[in-house]
Amino acid sequence: MDGSRWLVSGGQEGIDFANISDFKRLIVHSHGRPTGPSRNADFPFLINNIQKSSFIVELGNPKIIRFNDNGTFSEFRMAVTKWLF
Repeated sequence: MDGSRWLVSGGQEGIDFANISDFKRLIVHSHGRPTGPSRNADFPFLINNIQKSSFIVELGNPKIIRFNDNGTFSEFRMAVTKWLF
């Protein structure tokens, strides 16, 4: 792995990572509405790629979700800070 990052988009049916070679880590992704992590997609991705956790940002949910390979998840608010330029 060369440390590169990908920005991909999908639709209601999700994102197909099959065409991205050597894709192994999902740092964060979004959901179009609050649903929480998917039992048939989000959690299996972590397990299949030997990844401990990832994050979901959902439209309509002010909290960020951290979901884990053991099937658990938690929500938290992101602190907003002012940038001083």
